[in-house]
Formats: sequence, structure tokens, C-alpha cells
Amino acid sequence: MSHPKQEKTSGSVARVASVLPYSCVDGPGNRMVFFLQGCQFRCPGCHNPETIERDSTSAFDMSLAEAVTAIYQQRHFIRGITVSGGEASLQWRFVRALFRAVKQHSELAPPYMLDRH
Repeated sequence: MSHPKQEKTSGSVARVASVLPYSCVDGPGNRMVFFLQGCQFRCPGCHNPETIERDSTSAFDMSLAEAVTAIYQQRHFIRGITVSGGEASLQWRFVRALFRAVKQHSELAPPYMLDRH
């Protein structure tokens, strides 16, 4: 899989390690969690070492529209969204675009959280 070329300019695509539709340990309440792929820190005791390498073959590209759709589908069952990783701030354009998109839709405006080092 190739890197999302659009990420550098528009934030419309993210490299994602996984998405948890429900989690009660990644922030307050039941949350949807997006684990973004890639981290430059390489901490010795990393909690998610599989998210470090940006070129991981298990990661996939997710468009902003796909992420918003996933949140919409779970909106009745979640109290918020968390973007984690890896280091989520490496894909800050996508994170910003996602939070802005969620904020524009009142039915999708749960509290959101960015988990970073």
C-alpha cells in the first residue's frame, strides 16, 4: 500500500493501524478510537509497538469521509472519539479535518480527544 499523498496538503486521508468501534479505556465513556500508523519516538516501553512503522503492511488508508461515516454509524453507542497511535500528531492535518468535520454535525459532535506523547 502506498502512503496517502493527499495527507500532506489536504488531510483527506490517514494511514490507520486500526479502528476500535467501542473502547472504555481510551478516554472518558464509551469511545470510538482511531489508531493512526507511524511514530518517531520509538519509546522502549511503547504500548502500541505495531503502530510505530509508517510502512506497516497491516496498516491501511482511510479517507476523511470513511472516518466520518464510521463515527456516524456508531453515533448512538459512543460518547466520544479518540485519535491515538503511534503518534497521531504526525498526521495532524487529518486529525484537524476530522475534528472539524465532526464538529459541523450536531449529531456527531461528541467530545473528542487527541492522545499523544
